[in-house]
Amino acid sequence: MNKYLSLILGFVLVQFSSVIYADNCPDTKPPSPLSYGGLPDSWKPYGEVAVQGEDRMYFVKAWIQNIDISPSNSGVICTYHISTGNFSIKKFGLASPANTEWGKSGSDFLCKIGLSLCEFNIVPLE
Repeated sequence: MNKYLSLILGFVLVQFSSVIYADNCPDTKPPSPLSYGGLPDSWKPYGEVAVQGEDRMYFVKAWIQNIDISPSNSGVICTYHISTGNFSIKKFGLASPANTEWGKSGSDFLCKIGLSLCEFNIVPLE
C-alpha cells in the first residue's frame, strides 16, 4: 500500500513542479506595460486607483495574500506609488515567499525591501 501511495504522491509533485515558477512584481521601467499604464499579462487591477504610467512611479510593497479566506482569492498583490497616490495589481494563484526577504503579517507575507528582492513562488489558478 505504501508503495502505491508513494508513487501517486510522487506523480502529483512532478505535475505541480512543472507549473510552479518564481516571479517578481512587474518592473516600472520600459518595456514593461506598467511604464505606459498597461497591465502585464496575467496581472489584474486591484483596488480603486487605476493603473497609470508615470516617470516617477516606484515599487512600494508586495503582499502574498494567503488562502485562509478563500483559495480562489489568494495571490500576490504589488503596490506602486504615483503622483495621485498608490495603485495595486494582483496575480491570482497559490503563492509563497521564494527567499528570506519576506516578513510574516498574520497569515500573509509582506515584502518592502525592493522590487527584485521580493521574489515569490506561484502556482497560477488560471
